[in-house]
Amino acid sequence: MNKIYGYWRCSTDAQDQERQIRSLKDAGCEQIVGDFITGTSNYGDRPEYQKMVALLKPSDVVWAEDLTRFGRSMVQMLVEINKLIEQKIHIKTTDGRLDTT
Repeated sequence: MNKIYGYWRCSTDAQDQERQIRSLKDAGCEQIVGDFITGTSNYGDRPEYQKMVALLKPSDVVWAEDLTRFGRSMVQMLVEINKLIEQKIHIKTTDGRLDTT
């Protein structure tokens, strides 16, 4: 049985993650994790994201608000999304721009 995860990310402590969390709950996410990561941080240093990825099994679903939650640049986003797709993980965004199910 597949599990539904949600991932939020904020760049600063001043940003409000609650809006993202609310939309992930509304999408039916069973487990929601997130990271605060600044623009100067190494984007690979997302401890909660990395923990979630380690738990993912084929057919699990990862929801995020939008594609920018997966990477700071188009290349990073595509690389990260491609890694998940290769593992047969489904990706959905609450903005409706991506649904690989």
